[in-house]
Formats: sequence, structure tokens, C-alpha cells
Amino acid sequence: MCHELPHAGGMTCLMAWMSLISLQVLGYVLIARPEFMLEHDIGKILEETLSSHADARLKIPALQNMFEYLLDAVAAGAGDTNICGGIVQLMWLQLDMINHDA
Repeated sequence: MCHELPHAGGMTCLMAWMSLISLQVLGYVLIARPEFMLEHDIGKILEETLSSHADARLKIPALQNMFEYLLDAVAAGAGDTNICGGIVQLMWLQLDMINHDA
């Protein structure tokens, strides 16, 4: 396990692994209940996860979850378009910064 998640910017291997698992679980919850992404506390978690100083091993699952949600929202049709649009607007700055970092 630790050889996959070496010391990451001050985080121990165990802390990095726990953060990754926690974000995966949060991702499953947010895919099931996307309106939670509009909550202030969840927004702060997502902002930090997608910030330029966040470890890439944490960013990638968060971006994968966001991508899966957006695909599901498009496939579902107009039912949750307002939530989808709100989430994209709230997260646009972080997503744009990731684009510039790449």
C-alpha cells in the first residue's frame, strides 16, 4: 500500500491513503446526491481537493467523480440541469486552474 502512496507533501502514507478513500466515499455520495455539492462545507472540501497545491492522487479521483456526475446528468436529460449548472459554476475556477496547471 505505501509503495503506491509514498510520502506526499507532509502527509504520511497512511494519511494520504485515508484521504484518498475518504474522497472516494464522498464521491459516491455526491454522485448519488449531487445537490450536496452545493453545500458550503462540501464545496470547501472540493475546492481544497482541486486546488493547485493538492496532491494529484487526490485530484484525479475527484475529477473522475465530477466527470462521472456530469456524464450521468447529461444522460439523465433536463431533470437535474439546474443542479448540474450550479455545480459547474461553483467549481469553474478550480477546474480552470487545473486546466492551466496541466
